[in-house]
Amino acid sequence: MLVAKGLITGKIYAQGENRAAVLRQLDKEYPYSSRSNPTEFSGKVFPEVLQIRKG
Repeated sequence: MLVAKGLITGKIYAQGENRAAVLRQLDKEYPYSSRSNPTEFSGKVFPEVLQIRKG
């Protein structure tokens, strides 16, 4: 099990069986580009620096 954990607060933002699953979950919550127009970027970023670690 891997988790994406905030570096400052320690909050767990996503968890999954492998790195790809964690990144997919983060992409759902914090999308970087629009699904309807992939060339349009939203500029939305993660709330803090994240670490992906075994949890």
